[in-house]
This record gives sequence, C-alpha cells and structure tokens, in this order.
Amino acid sequence: MKKQFDIAKDEYEREDDSGRHRLIYAYFGVAIYFGQCLEETLSIMLWTSKIFNKKIKTNKEINNIIDEV
Repeated sequence: MKKQFDIAKDEYEREDDSGRHRLIYAYFGVAIYFGQCLEETLSIMLWTSKIFNKKIKTNKEINNIIDEV
C-alpha cells in the first residue's frame, strides 16, 4: 500500500499543461486527512480516559460520556 506522501508525489508527476497547482491540492488533501485522523484519535483517547477514570460499569454510562463529548 502506498503512503500518502507517495500518492501526492505521483499526482505531481502526472502534471499536465495547467501547472503545478495540483501538487498544492494533493498536499492540502493529505494534511486535511491527517488532521481528521488526529482529531478522531484524540476524541477516542478522551472517551477512554473518562471511562477509566470514572470506573464506568454500564453501557448506558459509556453512551452518556460519548454523547457528552
């Protein structure tokens, strides 16, 4: 599987007559993707931290924490 950087580089190498703007869009897309991955990871870490710190026992309590965040 190709890494995101390699995909962005391939997009640049397939440049046509319209210029290099495609590279900027490719890197912007990669940056947004990694930002969203980071956001999701931090959200899950926050849920996990709250669940373990409060010693939650039921699914209802877990759902309340997830809805709260």
